[in-house]
Amino acid sequence: MIRIKIMLICAMGLSTGILAKKIEEVARESKKIDQDYFEVKVASIDEYMDHLDDNIDVLMVGPQVNFKYDELKKAFEEKGVATMLIDSKEYGEMNAPIILKRAILTQKKFNEK
Repeated sequence: MIRIKIMLICAMGLSTGILAKKIEEVARESKKIDQDYFEVKVASIDEYMDHLDDNIDVLMVGPQVNFKYDELKKAFEEKGVATMLIDSKEYGEMNAPIILKRAILTQKKFNEK
């Protein structure tokens, strides 16, 4: 079973909240994801420092705040959290299945380090 907790960081949380719901729907339909463990949270870029100690496995950064990606990557990876930048095309299309798959692969690669 895949065990993953995700946090999405964006500018304001509006469109990213929609994406989070779509990711939850995809995960709910999957037989490979541990439903008791799975979680998706959304936070704005202004409050990311409040979430450094949250129990998450992957931080996904929305394209609208990609200018902060290096800072976020450093802060969260020091806490043992894998990070990824969401592709702007996939984000615009709200392609939740692909985005979730990328999050799972990001977590796997990070844990293999």
